[in-house]
Amino acid sequence: VALVATIFATTAGAQNQPTITITVRHPLLAATQAFEKAPPGSTRVMIVGDSVADLLAPGFAQLHTTPPLAVFDAGVPGCHFPAALNGARYVDGTFQRFVGPAKPGCGPAWEPGALKRFKPAIVFWIVSDQMNAKLLYHGQWIRSCEPVYDSLYERALRNEIARLSDGGAKVVIATAAYGRFYRHAPDSETDCNNRLRSSVAAATGTQLIDLAAYICPHGQCREKQDGATLRPDGEHYKGRGAVIVARWLVSRLR
Repeated sequence: VALVATIFATTAGAQNQPTITITVRHPLLAATQAFEKAPPGSTRVMIVGDSVADLLAPGFAQLHTTPPLAVFDAGVPGCHFPAALNGARYVDGTFQRFVGPAKPGCGPAWEPGALKRFKPAIVFWIVSDQMNAKLLYHGQWIRSCEPVYDSLYERALRNEIARLSDGGAKVVIATAAYGRFYRHAPDSETDCNNRLRSSVAAATGTQLIDLAAYICPHGQCREKQDGATLRPDGEHYKGRGAVIVARWLVSRLR
């Protein structure tokens, strides 16, 4: 806690720059390299989740902080959570089966090994809500806000928190902002999803940062801040928008 409390994000005047390592084909090797490249005295921060996390991670690398950040991008673009889901049928009738490396589950098998090699002080768990779809689970079609899905989600998130914190890292969960792209889920489903995150965070003593309220105060999603577009596609934080969001997330660390 004392370590986390010493992190201050600024926009200018700092001399130390964070480093970032991006996970590609060899995540365990990348985790080792990220640990070795971390500047002396830096705070190691690991970003896990789906493509939202993966594209937001470079924003952390643009921050000037004291102490500096060493950032390991462990986001898995295209992953789904909970990983036990078997497929999805979208509103346009498209069916996608979650099998093989092209559609991995979030929280991949190599994650515990990457945690041991990188030894993060802080892990941000950042995952978008489910797209507007019926979800296949053991031959049954389910949706968020239904008991089967809620039970599955809570169990999966508890397990993921336990895994991420096993080495002593502080885990931080972010809520999901309302999607504004062509397959976005109804806002009511995102609200249900965020309530599950809040419930699990409270039950496990995990810090929850309400990113949804920051991006979409009172249900109205901001497109720009300080002249920067936050989510060019209505879902992912990119460019200057990613820097703004990363700075805000760091400022909210408890």
